Formats: sequence, C-alpha cells, structure tokens
Amino acid sequence: MLIRYSLFILLMQWVIPAYALSDCDLSNMALDHASELANRNKSIDEQKSMLQEAIRLCPTNSYAHNNLANLLGAEKEFTQTIEHYEQALEHQPTLAEATYGLAQAYAEIHQLPLSLQKFLDICEVDNDAKRNVKLGVKQEISHLLKNDRYQIPHSGEVFNTASLNVLYAPTTVQQVTNQISQCDFKAVVKKIRRTGFKNLIDEIKPSQLSKEATSQLGYLVDVIKNLQSTTVEISSVEAEHQKALGKIKQQFRNLGLPDTINAITKLQNVPTSYRPALTSQIWITLE
Repeated sequence: MLIRYSLFILLMQWVIPAYALSDCDLSNMALDHASELANRNKSIDEQKSMLQEAIRLCPTNSYAHNNLANLLGAEKEFTQTIEHYEQALEHQPTLAEATYGLAQAYAEIHQLPLSLQKFLDICEVDNDAKRNVKLGVKQEISHLLKNDRYQIPHSGEVFNTASLNVLYAPTTVQQVTNQISQCDFKAVVKKIRRTGFKNLIDEIKPSQLSKEATSQLGYLVDVIKNLQSTTVEISSVEAEHQKALGKIKQQFRNLGLPDTINAITKLQNVPTSYRPALTSQIWITLE
C-alpha cells in the first residue's frame, strides 16, 4: 500500500519541476491527499499510510501529526495518539485542535489532571476557546472541575506521576489555579496539597493491596521523593479506614519511601471545605 503512495509522490515530482518542491511541500500534498481519501470514505489504513508518508517527508508537519493522532484515537491506540499530538504541539504550540485532542486522549486513559491542564491551555492559545461550541472546551472544564473530579481518581483509575505533579507540585498547582481564573471559572487556591483517592477505598477489606492500589501508591512515592516533601499524611474521616491507613503507610515504605520522610496516619474531622459526598476516600497530604 505504501508503494502506491510513494508512486503518488514520485508522480507529483514529475508533474511539478523538482526545484519547485521541497520535502515539506510534498508532505503537504500527501496531507491533502489523505483528506481526499477521507472524503471518499477510503479505509482508515489508507489514510494512516498517507499521513505517515507525509510525516516521513516532513517530520515537522504539525497537521499531519494531528490528523494521524485523530485516526489513532478513533482506534483507541492512545499511546501513539498522545505521541503524535505532542509532536504536533512541539512544532506548532498554538495548534488548538491538537491541544484539544491531547486533552481528550488524557481523559480517555483517566489522567484527568493532565486532561484539565490541556483544556485550560486552549484558553491561552485560542481566545475564543471558552465560547467555542464546536470544541466544547467550557463544558469539558466544567465537568472536570465539578466536585473536584479532576483530582480524585475513582476505582479503576490510576493517576501517573505526571498527573500527580499537577496536583502536588506547588508551581504547577499555582499555574493551573491561574489558568482556571483566566478561563473565567472560579479558582480555589489549594493552600494544602491534599488529594482524595477513591481508588484506595476498595482496598480496605482484602488482606493484600490490589495491583491497582500498589501502582497508585508507587506513583505517589515517586512524586513525594521528587518534590522533597518532609511529611506525608495518610488520613480519612471514616473510623473504619483505620487499618487501611496503616496498610497504606507500610506499603509506602515497601515501595521505597525514605525513612527521612515522616509518614503519619490520622483520622480527622470532615473538612469544612468538602461536601459529605466527597469524604469517602483516603486523603494523601504532602507537607
């Protein structure tokens, strides 16, 4: 199949004098041809092959990366999807449609802090984004901010190191807060670096932590060490969670949390800033 597309490029070089065409010119022609294939309802594989040829000819072709990412996302190949959106933005940081696609891809793999961060980025590169009905940026941001959804991993979700940095790294927390305000949403400054983990609640009864919980705690240990925190507090407002808190504390140590970092467990009163529906979780606070 790629041979056919290579012949297409060779034909274009023959029709148009070679001195008039750069590799990036040919790449744009391949990009246009990929769009024609889509309009003619040709297969996804044919469209992908043409876009891959466009990228081969000109690796900096942001639109080729973006369009390929769109197709990969439709096939739920999210690792490659994210890679190509990132390539598109590396070469054209203001490409709002790539930022939007990247935000959606992060949401699909449950990295909600990163998803929110990218949706907020659109407000900086596209002044109309928060009013843009087509992109639906405002609705996406509202959904992630409602009940602090973006910062609470539920059962079946594991926030990776990059997502946790959005929640715990002081500079990033402040940046996201500023972006929320700039996008005309109410910004609440997190004075305490505290995040609730609903994905740890289901680990109270089992004798051993699940693979999901162990993975989540492993990412947390990496972040705690990288941010050079001095204390990590593991807390809940539910008395029945007392044993779970101790289990999580021990797992932190098993996963390499240095003895120099003070790890404490605590049963606390319901935080006045949180509604009752948000209290059934394990809180991890960094100091």
